[in-house]
Amino acid sequence: MALASQSTRPQSVRAGGGFQSPRQRRQRNTMIGAVVALLVIGGTVWAIWGRGGPTPQNQPGQAGTSTPTSGGTTGTNTPANNPGTNPASNTPRELVQNVPIVPAPQPEKPREPVVLDMGKPKGETPGTQPVPGNQLEDPLAKPSNAITPVTPEVKPIVPEVKPTPAAAPAPAADDVPAEVSRLLDTAKRATSENKLIEARTALLAALKNDRVKAAEREGIRTWISELNETIIFSPTVVAGDPFTENYKVASGDVLERIAKNKGLAVTKELLARVNRMPNPDRLKIGQNLKLVKGPFHAVVHKSDFRVDIYGGTPVAPGTTGSPRADGAEEGWTYIRSFACGLGESSGTPLGTFVVKRNSKLINPHWVNPKTGEKFSATDPKNPIGEHWLGIAGVDEAAKTKTGFGLHGTIDPDSIGKERSMGCVRMRAEDIAVVWELLSEDVSTVRIVQ
Repeated sequence: MALASQSTRPQSVRAGGGFQSPRQRRQRNTMIGAVVALLVIGGTVWAIWGRGGPTPQNQPGQAGTSTPTSGGTTGTNTPANNPGTNPASNTPRELVQNVPIVPAPQPEKPREPVVLDMGKPKGETPGTQPVPGNQLEDPLAKPSNAITPVTPEVKPIVPEVKPTPAAAPAPAADDVPAEVSRLLDTAKRATSENKLIEARTALLAALKNDRVKAAEREGIRTWISELNETIIFSPTVVAGDPFTENYKVASGDVLERIAKNKGLAVTKELLARVNRMPNPDRLKIGQNLKLVKGPFHAVVHKSDFRVDIYGGTPVAPGTTGSPRADGAEEGWTYIRSFACGLGESSGTPLGTFVVKRNSKLINPHWVNPKTGEKFSATDPKNPIGEHWLGIAGVDEAAKTKTGFGLHGTIDPDSIGKERSMGCVRMRAEDIAVVWELLSEDVSTVRIVQ
């Protein structure tokens, strides 16, 4: 028989601490309810406060905007040293209230290129105009199926003709003979009435008068030169001038062929210069051109370092000297003058010459006859410049003088001085005009003292 202390206990007692009184059950249920309530309240606060608040990257009403991080990824900016923070959550509102919002940098728009007009007429695109070369091309040498654009006809520009040049006024009546004064008065009246040929004729007669002094003669030459700027070197055809005529362009015409067919003793470059042609290779059918016929000649005055240009009949072979004191032939018409430089130690020979065949050159190479030094055509140190006109003697004294010519210079200060090896040197812009005026085997070059 077992003792009372060893008797079997009911099942509820056998569970030991599992037995709860009604009071304990009520406490347990209260605690569970409190925990559940706390969890519900905490979850609600987390959902409302944590997920709905603004972040440093987002303003209210702009949720979902992301900002690149320093690492290059896109997302919210969550502090890395905040353990237990959900990476998907945002920073609490109180931590970002005073933080400035910096917008993401935008790429800079490329700048538009700056185009310099470089003086082009308004509306013209720089760099579209052709660069003129030293030689004019013949468009007939191009393929027959090439489309040739038509250049609008350039209207002639008639320069104003001054009755008397400001630099060299007409001589006063007290300084010249009475017959010369009458000629000058005639020239003034004719010029004012735009009778240019009549004015030039009167001045040429005055220039031939041996009683006119050197200073007055210079003024008369300048006056004639200004008249010839219109009569010869402008697009205007002046009635009565024996050296020019009008021409209407026909189908297939080019300047070189026109000059050859008409027997002109000038170059196509001179025709382009006179007619103010922007593109000498483009002619329009029916276009009016001014043709300069020539021939022209040159007289070099060594004592004055001056080259006078005349128009008229060439001299006969073997002609010696000149019937006139100014070195011109009878019947020649004075055109204009240029300054020149001559050979050192009076090395430029006297005599009558003709422009040598095949001697009109552009950018020629040159060999110094004294040192043998060679200069290529493109060498900026080439002392003869870009134009060369060789001359050959036609009288007995000049036939032995070879290797001489007229050319440009890279030393403008030598004009008016004796610095060359015997040739006649001129400024680049002046020799270009003389090169266009004189013709091979036709034009006379007379060198006088």
